[in-house]
Amino acid sequence: MLKTTLPDGRSLENLYYGSGHLLEMQLRDGDHTFQLAEYERDNLHREVHRRQGNLWRQTEYDVAGRISHRRTARERNSVQGIMTCSGMMTLIVEGLRSQIR
Repeated sequence: MLKTTLPDGRSLENLYYGSGHLLEMQLRDGDHTFQLAEYERDNLHREVHRRQGNLWRQTEYDVAGRISHRRTARERNSVQGIMTCSGMMTLIVEGLRSQIR
């Protein structure tokens, strides 16, 4: 665990698991603890799921270990990204499609 104490007395805590990868981020305010982010990793320790409040992100990888698909959602809104071989990210936002480099 790595802890940073803020000037107002609250603390930010990063929790790591055995291999040293980030598992969770918390804000501690007296007796209250608030989860800021939670991470799930695969057997190769790559991030596959992330939760931050009501926002979550899922990441998939191709056989070469590159990001092939990423989906982010919050309540009813959803954003998906698909990485092409040329390095273009195709975004699909509630049925709209755009590309970014």
